Amino acid sequence: MNTEQKLLPALLTCFVCACLFCTPVWAGDNAEFFLLFNIDGLHYTNESNNLNLDENDLDAGVDLFYVYHQKNNRLLVEYFAGTEESELERLQYDYQLNDYATIKIGRMYTPLGYWSTRFHHGIYFQTSASRPQIVKNEDAGGILPIHITGVTLAGSTNSRSNGWQYNLMLGIAPNLSVNGSGNIELSPFDLLNPHKGAQNNPAAVFKLHYITNDKLQTDSGISIQVQKTDAHEIGLFYIKQNIINFYSHLDFIGKRIIASGFYVKSRLSNPSGDEIRGNFVNAYLQYEQDIFTHWTAYGRVENAWRENNDPYLALFPGFINRQVVTGLRYDFTKSQAVNLEYSDARKVSNKFSSLTLQWSAIFP
Repeated sequence: MNTEQKLLPALLTCFVCACLFCTPVWAGDNAEFFLLFNIDGLHYTNESNNLNLDENDLDAGVDLFYVYHQKNNRLLVEYFAGTEESELERLQYDYQLNDYATIKIGRMYTPLGYWSTRFHHGIYFQTSASRPQIVKNEDAGGILPIHITGVTLAGSTNSRSNGWQYNLMLGIAPNLSVNGSGNIELSPFDLLNPHKGAQNNPAAVFKLHYITNDKLQTDSGISIQVQKTDAHEIGLFYIKQNIINFYSHLDFIGKRIIASGFYVKSRLSNPSGDEIRGNFVNAYLQYEQDIFTHWTAYGRVENAWRENNDPYLALFPGFINRQVVTGLRYDFTKSQAVNLEYSDARKVSNKFSSLTLQWSAIFP
């Protein structure tokens, strides 16, 4: 999609923003409703092996977030619409069993790791303009399942927000399919079109983490995810994966650190019954520093090991296995921010750099 084709959705987004400046959104006493916006106004890319690939890009997105709660019941709906795609990201019903445990049913984010469960699709909530490659959403080129449809038991060892907490999820994993551009991507179960795609296979996730400071949301934890991914559409039978993640989020008031490491072990089975095995490690470290009032500087380093010979990563040639990101964020109102972010990245076949100017906001 070229710049001219993307201009109309971006202008429509700006129009909605202008309306929201003047129109209060009433959600009711038991409900919350807000919209999250983002526009990437400039995205310049220079790939070393193809100078003709340089381009200015324009992307826009709107994330609708609605929560209704009454006593022990809670309904959550999240719908994202952007220049490239629109999708029901979450449809989730929660029932609080007691002060220590809650059961959740529907399409949810996998509790694997930290980034998705903390920031979901709300770009405004994250300091950086971009996500680490290993936790990108499926339709944005992500290589790991982010959305799983099923049931989750979430609990804690006490009724306070700090202390040990756990998540146990059982559900169906995304399939591997070929998108309209001819690239392989993960396709989560679509609640609005349940018969779309191939057969969905099971997934199980367990997460244990410890929150040391609930006000700063400082926590560390470990996640284990086991899944079977249907891959008939790409010429394979299935892919079995075991994923282990360690993460830590530290907030020192004015300084923040997010660190996470992934170990991914895969078994790819073809229709003849032969299996190809591989594994790789990926990690990222992001540091954020408040430098002036409303100004935040940040940097992130991402790296992968054993990636060159991994058969699963070979399915995703666009995956960035090494990247250094630096950026500056300015919160010019209580609900709007501007980011300028530079990235120096490397794929298996080439290196490139990019510069992104982004506006993000939350309304009301």
